[in-house]
Amino acid sequence: MFNLKDFYFCLPWVTPKEEEEEEEELFIPYLNEDIISNILLKFPIESLEFKFRYVCKSWDSIISNKNFRNQHLHYSKSEPGLIIQVHDEYGYGTYFIDMKERITKVQQLIKHNYFSKSLGFSNGLALVEWETDGCRDLRVLNPITKLYLQLPHHQACSSSLSRAHYGFGFAFVSSISKFKVICLVVCLDHKCQGYGKVQCAVLTLDSSNPKWRVIEGPPAMTNCICQNPPISVNGYMYWHLYYPTNLVISMDLIEEKFSEVGLPCSIGNLVEIEGHLSNIVIQPNHGLLEIWILKDVHGGQWVKQHSIICHSLEELCHPTQIVSLRNEEITIFDYGNKMLYVFDVKLKKLKMMTEIKISGIIEICSPHVNSYFFSF
Repeated sequence: MFNLKDFYFCLPWVTPKEEEEEEEELFIPYLNEDIISNILLKFPIESLEFKFRYVCKSWDSIISNKNFRNQHLHYSKSEPGLIIQVHDEYGYGTYFIDMKERITKVQQLIKHNYFSKSLGFSNGLALVEWETDGCRDLRVLNPITKLYLQLPHHQACSSSLSRAHYGFGFAFVSSISKFKVICLVVCLDHKCQGYGKVQCAVLTLDSSNPKWRVIEGPPAMTNCICQNPPISVNGYMYWHLYYPTNLVISMDLIEEKFSEVGLPCSIGNLVEIEGHLSNIVIQPNHGLLEIWILKDVHGGQWVKQHSIICHSLEELCHPTQIVSLRNEEITIFDYGNKMLYVFDVKLKKLKMMTEIKISGIIEICSPHVNSYFFSF
C-alpha cells in the first residue's frame, strides 16, 4: 500500500484534493506487478529515470529490470522520432524531434560545443567523438541518461587528419544482440605506402573490456568515403562514396566482409525501408519522387518500388536530408526554407510538419528512439 500524498506530483492520474476539503488519507489499491509494468512502459524515459523510479523500491526494481528496458525499447521503436546533429559557430549540437505529437517537439540532447561530435546512432545510443585536453576519445553515450562507455584507443582511429580521412559506423546487430563500431581509414598522403588503401578496425561491445580487431578492408579507393554516416540495414552497413557517386561499399556485419554495390542512379538519398536498402530520388521541378529497393545485396538487384508524381513536391526548395520513419512515411528536411515535411507514400501526400528553429547546418539526420538501453 502506498500513500499518494507524497508523490502525486509524478502520478498524472492522481489529483490532489482542494485545501478547503477535509484531508483524508489516500491509498493506491493493490495492482499486480505486470499491470504496473505495462503502465510504466507508456511513459518516456525522462519520467521513468528522473521521477517514477524514486516513488518506491518496487517501481525502481521494475524500471531497473533488463527485460523492462528491452520492452520499452521495442515499444518506442513503433513510434520513432528523428535525431539530428547541427554545426554552427558554437560547435556541434544534437537534437531529438518527437514526431508523435501534433505539434512537433524539439529536445536538445547534447548542447552546442566543439568537443562532442556525434558520429552515428543506433537503438537509442550515440557514438560520440569527445575531445579532452587535445586528445580525442570515442564514447558510446545514452543521450537521455548520460551514461557512457569510453572506448579504447586504436592506432587506425587516431591517425592524423593530414595523412588520412576516417569514417565511423555504429550499429546494433540484432542476430547476435551486440553493438559494433566500424572504423574505416583512407590514406591520403602520397608518401604513405599504399596510397588509397583502406584500413578497417572493428570493435564489438560484448564485454567490459572491448578490444579493436583489424580486418581486411574494402577494395582500394582513391577517393574519400562519404562524410554522411553509413546506413545499417538488416545486418549490413553501407557507405556512399564521393566518387563514383553511383557506387556503395557494403559490409556484412556478421562475416565482416566487404563488397561493392552499384546504385540505380547517381542521385538520391540512402535510407532503410522494410528492411531493405533504398535509394530515394526527389525531383521537385517535376514533382517526382522515386523509391528504389535493393532486393538482392549480393547480386546488386534494384527494383523501382514507387514512381510518384505529386505536385505538392514542387514547393520544396532544397530537399537534402531524407529519412524513412515507417514503411509508408518519408521525412524530408528542406534546407531552402528550414521546414520539415512528411510524405505519405501510400496516400501520395506531402504534409508540412513545422519550421525547424535550429541554427546551423544539419550534418546528420537519422531515425531514433529515446532508449533506456545501456548494457553490453
